[in-house]
Amino acid sequence: MTQVVQVETHTLVDISTPNEPVLKTLRVMLTFKPFLYASGIYLCYDTATSTLQQALALYIQYSLDRSDMVEICLTVVTASIVVNIPIAKLLLDKLGRKTICFGAVLVQTPLLLSLIFIPGSLAAMIPILVAFGVG
Repeated sequence: MTQVVQVETHTLVDISTPNEPVLKTLRVMLTFKPFLYASGIYLCYDTATSTLQQALALYIQYSLDRSDMVEICLTVVTASIVVNIPIAKLLLDKLGRKTICFGAVLVQTPLLLSLIFIPGSLAAMIPILVAFGVG
């Protein structure tokens, strides 16, 4: 079945859909490698980001007893991650994936351990949170 819609410029555009079965379309989609790679990258990124943000929120709210700082701290971490994406891309191109992953672990481990010793002040937490985005 073909449907024709009139657009503002008075040209006709065909918006018909193919009559393929849903299961066949689903099978084609689930065997298309670029789609699978993009889905896997999204799921891994989303899981890592959510885990980090939730753990930091719980730490700030309950361990430091500073629930008023949760939004500020999460915003700092997220902004730091966004700013450091182009830098990470350049480093990946120059040094390679294994070296960058090993370096990220070396950066993150002392930062996680330093969270035990920081006071509840925002000035002490901001550099550590920015470094989280770098790692």
